[in-house]
Amino acid sequence: MQHNTQNTNRQSGTTSSFFLGALVAAVFLGIIGVAFVFLPGLINNAADDTSSTNTVDGLVSNAINSTSPGDPSSGSLDDIASLSEFKSDFARSVALLTMLEQANESKVLELLEQSKSIANPDRRLSTQSDIMRRLAIIDPVKAMAHATQVAWNRRAPLVNAIFSEWVQLDFEAAVEHARGIIDSDQRVALEVILKSRVDWSDQQIVDLAREFGQEALALDVLEQAHVASALDDPEAAWNAILKDSRGDAEQREALRDILEYWVLRDGADAVSQIEDSISHIDYPSSILSRALFLLTESAPLNTFELAKNLGDHIRAHALEDVTVKWSVSDPRATLQAVGTIDDGALRNQLTTYIVDAWAALDPHELLENLSDFPESAHDSVHGSVLSSLARESPHEAAQLMLEIPNGIANHSWRVIGSWSRQDPGGALDWILSRPKEEQQHLLSRVLYDVVQEDPQRALETALGVPIPSPGALGLERTVIHTLAQVDVDQAIAMLPHVRDHAHTKTFSYLDVSRVLIKRNEPFRALNLGRELPQPLQPTFFDNFFSQWRYSDIVGMYESLEKLPSQELKSKAAREILSYSVGDDYRPHRYFSDEQLQEIELYLLDESD
Repeated sequence: MQHNTQNTNRQSGTTSSFFLGALVAAVFLGIIGVAFVFLPGLINNAADDTSSTNTVDGLVSNAINSTSPGDPSSGSLDDIASLSEFKSDFARSVALLTMLEQANESKVLELLEQSKSIANPDRRLSTQSDIMRRLAIIDPVKAMAHATQVAWNRRAPLVNAIFSEWVQLDFEAAVEHARGIIDSDQRVALEVILKSRVDWSDQQIVDLAREFGQEALALDVLEQAHVASALDDPEAAWNAILKDSRGDAEQREALRDILEYWVLRDGADAVSQIEDSISHIDYPSSILSRALFLLTESAPLNTFELAKNLGDHIRAHALEDVTVKWSVSDPRATLQAVGTIDDGALRNQLTTYIVDAWAALDPHELLENLSDFPESAHDSVHGSVLSSLARESPHEAAQLMLEIPNGIANHSWRVIGSWSRQDPGGALDWILSRPKEEQQHLLSRVLYDVVQEDPQRALETALGVPIPSPGALGLERTVIHTLAQVDVDQAIAMLPHVRDHAHTKTFSYLDVSRVLIKRNEPFRALNLGRELPQPLQPTFFDNFFSQWRYSDIVGMYESLEKLPSQELKSKAAREILSYSVGDDYRPHRYFSDEQLQEIELYLLDESD
């Protein structure tokens, strides 16, 4: 392919262009804040000697001589170690560029070697990048040879610095060299090469990238260029992105950025202009969201009306974005606007956003304005008010819950849950002060947190609550299940206190056994099961062997002979042999045919 080339004979003047480019980068790409320290000195010196400060040398010397107390006051710098005397990044960078400005190859290589002793890895890499830029002007091939001595996953800034100079010196040579380097370096180099050709058409950029098998990179570069151009002409940038060959997912982020610039320039008209052009894109709301947020900040009602009038494919999501943003600052006005929505389901959904925002701002005010909401939203209002209050004043929230119709049934979990996370003992005291008929429902939530703070009190409380039916579980099971996760030995010590209720006792023992199996203590778990009354053991061992097989089927096989009875050996063998998922018979994944035959020998005749 024929490429337009830049002037390859540009050695003359490259030193000063390197210095100016590197100095601008130092000032504007990361240390602007520090630079302000030096501006007064620079400005004052400019008034005294305009001819000096208008040159690169004057700027450098003024920056060095304007450093903060403790920095060197003269420009006598000739090695990397002297840079450590500068306290500011700006002065350090300018000082390094001063050394490099007139340095020959020998001096540059000497500085590069010295830079390897810089302890801070980020500062070392930044310093070496500046050195590599200078070396690239002298001998770019040698610069790349030195760059490859740095780990591949750390040297991207070095490769970037080298090719940034190389493409200006000899574009064709830079391209040719890029063809022969490793993929990670090549991608960095090619990105620099492509970005340097602002004079090329989009097709020329893509064609060159294709030669490297990197068409996607060309599209990235073009997309970045289009987004950057949106500052001047957002409409042209928008159309360019829509016309490229990228899929919807890749386009969305760029379109979102462009639309944000466009809205800042033209306001709501920008949204109206682009509506039809994104009708084919999946999740168009992701493109609009930030723009709608910006518009809502300055003109919420107008933006809400704009969203109402958008097409069916984006209207609902647009209204959600505006409602969420507006309700944070003025929920009452937002509620009035949402009331004009004809779609009942959408109106209800938007109302929930307002309720949540208003509750976060002022739950008492929200409750005072309950009548402004449709009756169908009252339960949602109560829930949000209680959740907000429970975070700051759980006792107040609990008292309010009692005053709300069906408050305990509908909202106790959010109130008591929040309270018990903050103060388990306080929440438990409040519950125990309530009538017995309320306690059963409330205790099941708070006991989880009380166990963490006072396991013994949690158990005593649980044992005092009646088990409502034969099929239910006593609350001590909750206590033991929770405690076993953090202290299995204490949970085991509590097992004898479990009431003689079949389901509660069996599942309490199983909860502990599961933890023991995970800890690779299956025989300790098995012995727990043998302590259960005989009628409960079949259910326990069916679940126990299933859990063991799931956790360690090979270890279970290796332990068959150690099991204490033929009946347990048979049960374990049957569990291993019956392991399948759908039609997939799994034992063959773990055992040979000979081992499977061996396992079958443990089976007892179930008819006996």
